[in-house]
Amino acid sequence: MDLLRVKFTYCPDTDNLTSFVCILHITVYVLTSLESAR
Repeated sequence: MDLLRVKFTYCPDTDNLTSFVCILHITVYVLTSLESAR
């Protein structure tokens, strides 16, 4: 999965804080998906 593509698709590029929180949520989501898939 291309995290940058996911960021630009799902994360608003309005300000740095919003993108940071969005990236954080995506990272947590990906990690939990990997853990549950294992």
